[in-house]
Amino acid sequence: MKERQENPVGVGFGPTILLLTMAMVSCAAPSSEAAASAVSIERGSNGVVMRWSGDQDQYTVLFSETLSAPISWQARAVVGPDATETTATAKRFVFTDETPGSRGFYQISASSGAGTNSAPASSAGPMVSLDFDDGWNSAHDIAFPKLTAAGLKATFYIVTGRMGAGDYMDENKVRDLFRAGEEVGAHTVTHRDLTTLSADDAFAEIKGSRDAIRAMGAGDATAFNYPFGAYDSNIVAMVKSYGFEAARTSDGGYNKKGSMDPFRLKRQGVQNTTAVSDITGWVDTAIAKNVWLVIVFHKVGYGNTQYEITPENLDQVIAYVKGKGVPVVTATEGVRIMTGQE
Repeated sequence: MKERQENPVGVGFGPTILLLTMAMVSCAAPSSEAAASAVSIERGSNGVVMRWSGDQDQYTVLFSETLSAPISWQARAVVGPDATETTATAKRFVFTDETPGSRGFYQISASSGAGTNSAPASSAGPMVSLDFDDGWNSAHDIAFPKLTAAGLKATFYIVTGRMGAGDYMDENKVRDLFRAGEEVGAHTVTHRDLTTLSADDAFAEIKGSRDAIRAMGAGDATAFNYPFGAYDSNIVAMVKSYGFEAARTSDGGYNKKGSMDPFRLKRQGVQNTTAVSDITGWVDTAIAKNVWLVIVFHKVGYGNTQYEITPENLDQVIAYVKGKGVPVVTATEGVRIMTGQE
């Protein structure tokens, strides 16, 4: 598996390159209500200094992840002016619109997660992940706004060869998810059972899906999802070799620190016959047993297809997860927390 680059990390800003040292970065934090504000970015002694116009309080942010196109930083911790950690941890800043200028001004959308369960857990306690498979339009058009309203995030696994066809998201919708702070994961190019393919064809499916997501500016796609949940040791080795950090199966169950395999993640799958009480029961089990629960959805709507949940039932699930206060993490965040990287 490709190792994470800790120090330094090159981040591109227009024609220049700034280096983040993964040290503490001084900045002024926008309020959680702000949708966008101007920010100046300049070289500082500890890396990159960012200042939001009109803000007073100075905060220190330890960044743990950098992505490009657009640039996205995931903060691991936020420390206030009095040097104590605040509740506004794990802020995600997604830079979406560069304004020309020598100091590098950007428009920024910010979500603090303060007072919510949208931030990653600080240790491997109980966690929940919300996965949406295949890249259906309804995942973007219906589920995504509901998650945003609740302050939760999810991992959306995309079959890249289907984008824009039929009832599947196009590239603009996939980028929309990423720019809002959602994780975009790879689910192969054509959704074929990888264990039935030649080694060359299987690797092309794995590599091609991640490459396509990167090329469209929808993140680094560090999470993978085996089509039909089918995998063997050779397929797992291919996924590892192309730098993925996480891979999810269709094996039922929960993920526990110490026994979890990041490339054989277990899940609980939602079908049209799954009762809301079943799903809330999974959440209760995860909390009681201190494990990581991955809930897998596909379509959202009223078509009553096998892998579909109604909008009303999804509302109930989101409300229950949020009400329980259990941390909601993406696939990559969950693996990093479970393996001590967060």
